[in-house]
Amino acid sequence: MKLQKSYKLVEFLNKPHSRFFKYGLSVVGYVGAVSVTGSHQLAKILRADFIDNELKTAFRRAGWMLAKGWLRKEIINDPFFNFTEGLSADQLKSVETFLEKHKHKYPQTIFISDQLFITAAVIHLMIEKGASQQLTEKITAFYRLADQLLEDLAQKQSEIPVPDKKLKQRPDDFCEHKATQALQDFAKLLPNNQFTWYVVSGTLLGLHREGAFLKHDYDIDLGINYTPELYQAITKLIDTSHFVVSKLDHYSEVIKNDQGQYQLKKRPAIIKLIHPNGISIDLFIHHQDGDLLWHGSSIHRWENKHYELELRDLAGIKVLAPQNADQYLTENYGDWRTPVKAFDCSTGTPNLVIAKNFLSLALFLKRLAVFSDTNPLEYEKLRKTLNQQAIIKNNTLNKEMF
Repeated sequence: MKLQKSYKLVEFLNKPHSRFFKYGLSVVGYVGAVSVTGSHQLAKILRADFIDNELKTAFRRAGWMLAKGWLRKEIINDPFFNFTEGLSADQLKSVETFLEKHKHKYPQTIFISDQLFITAAVIHLMIEKGASQQLTEKITAFYRLADQLLEDLAQKQSEIPVPDKKLKQRPDDFCEHKATQALQDFAKLLPNNQFTWYVVSGTLLGLHREGAFLKHDYDIDLGINYTPELYQAITKLIDTSHFVVSKLDHYSEVIKNDQGQYQLKKRPAIIKLIHPNGISIDLFIHHQDGDLLWHGSSIHRWENKHYELELRDLAGIKVLAPQNADQYLTENYGDWRTPVKAFDCSTGTPNLVIAKNFLSLALFLKRLAVFSDTNPLEYEKLRKTLNQQAIIKNNTLNKEMF
């Protein structure tokens, strides 16, 4: 039995825990990691995750180690976890050694997609450090792995199984009372007459279609339009509040400067907040691009036609929302009127633009590899997206993206 993501699980991981609890988990995690991986280096990584109170990352990494180690036991349904997140170059080498040792235990396509993750992470580290030596070699290796993966997937395309059952639907377990409390506190911290934030994505969908929070949601989605001064003021206020910032995510794009050197251009994307009651709030930073407003993450970019805002009521709280909600939701979800409880923001959004960076490419190619073994419909849909956005050309990775 695999542990499925649920609101209750997210709430537990979000809440603050005692030092005794964290250190106890770190000891168990260290011993368990050594047992299933045989690597003290990997065990140290997991121990640090638990001690730093990164419980989401720690449990996901523990599940990944258990699935990749000698037990090959998948207890968490989390095939797209970026296991390289936050790792140093030396730690990435330890992970690579571990994967190489166990590569015979799982399909070649999955092993290659894992190698893509590691190579992408190393490339990003090298770009950020301005290390030009061996960068071209690493990028060439990334392209070679990607092309090998795409070739292998093309050969096995006819073997993709048809799912024999429907996807499991999310239970209606979102705590609307706690969500209301969290939104009220957010509105007090950032009054809407001073900071023009508004509801977006799933929270707007719930408000517009059902007049309330979605009962199967995990968090609250809000947006605000970017200016450097506004972003600085918001982060300063949040730092003095009882909200915890779990992550400041940035949209990342690999570009070349006038000298032909690779650079990683980053723009604020998401302020991930946690209320003391365990509710998550994702504050998406929106950027203007011509007549488009876009928001994203380190791997995604979702684009909407420019919209005005109007005042609405959500759970008794006055909030702003896109005025033409029908258009906004159609751009985001397509047929938004039909409830879907097994939604994937990487394949279920028509307005998705894949971020032009190596980790993003690694993730979407990993999705392709996983779907090739599990879901032909998602495989074909993602393959079509990759071709339409010129990520793939003639069954090879487009070498002219950067």
